[in-house]
Amino acid sequence: MIIPSRSIITVFFILWCVLWLNFIGRDLAKGHKAAEYAGLLSRDDEGKRKIVYGSELYDYLVFVRNNIPPGASYEMVGLEGDSLEYRRAAYYLYPLLPATNADYVLVYHTTTYARPGYARTAMLNEADYILRKQ
Repeated sequence: MIIPSRSIITVFFILWCVLWLNFIGRDLAKGHKAAEYAGLLSRDDEGKRKIVYGSELYDYLVFVRNNIPPGASYEMVGLEGDSLEYRRAAYYLYPLLPATNADYVLVYHTTTYARPGYARTAMLNEADYILRKQ
């Protein structure tokens, strides 16, 4: 008796789905993530970004977007260039582009930063502000 290849593929697919449902369910139950995911699903886009980016970083990025003109270049200080937060910031601020010798320097969580030729143009608080090229 020869088993048709279509039946083997169907059985394999069903087993694959059952295994993945098991992995997902086990992760939700074990990590107590179900409530967290439910909270994430119930929020609007801004609320989801605030959770994913972190409240402080998201508030700063909204502040930056509201205080820098479109098409300006920027340099970020206070976030490491290879960090996930830096990449999130660059993604959120697009189409503004990072550059050396930029029009604006975005200073995040740094109270004593100064650069010759730049002056403070806007402040969210003492540690989060924007410098503009003079």
